[in-house]
Amino acid sequence: MLIEKEKLKVKKREHPEIQANYRHHMDYYHPPLLPMPDIPVCLHYGAYMVKRRHDVHTGIDLYTPKGSLVYAVEDGDIICIRKFTGTSIGYDWWNETQNIDIEGYTGCLGYGEIEPDPQLKVGDIVKKGQVIGKVIPVLKEDRGRAMSMLHFSIHRHCFGDMIKAVENKSKENFYDLQIDPTMLLIQMKHKADIIKIADSMRIEVAKI
Repeated sequence: MLIEKEKLKVKKREHPEIQANYRHHMDYYHPPLLPMPDIPVCLHYGAYMVKRRHDVHTGIDLYTPKGSLVYAVEDGDIICIRKFTGTSIGYDWWNETQNIDIEGYTGCLGYGEIEPDPQLKVGDIVKKGQVIGKVIPVLKEDRGRAMSMLHFSIHRHCFGDMIKAVENKSKENFYDLQIDPTMLLIQMKHKADIIKIADSMRIEVAKI
């Protein structure tokens, strides 16, 4: 049975703009992948809220080679490490992967289709830019599409409590908890591109 929303605990963090070491709101965030791939939008299979064969896609798939390191986008608390795909939870057509849910300022950020850092556990505090895992192949068969990706999602702050309190989630309420991560990811893509350019310039200067 669903618990009442007003009883859900919401973690509160300082707004990034009031911290002296941030010159721009994007200083608060770190790209989840380096380099950052293009962001799926509109009717792309990996875009947000696209209807697929088995469900409506509640995150964005960031296509990247297997083994790519996954970074924490912002500071937060690990509230859940759970199975995400695979036979063990009823998804026979996918490999076994996991998801880390981290509660931060923006909301509850989900990093799915990964292998978490084995040293991390529920209750740990992670810092932005910290490596939290690596991407592993989620697709079993090569059908001409990327076989590994980071499934990145943002849920409202109460999502963590819903995970713990609800065994059979109402789909309507579940979708109400989703936040579109598209624009934030596009901005982080731009930030990652700037980081890449700056790093290449430093390398060139060092060679002179």
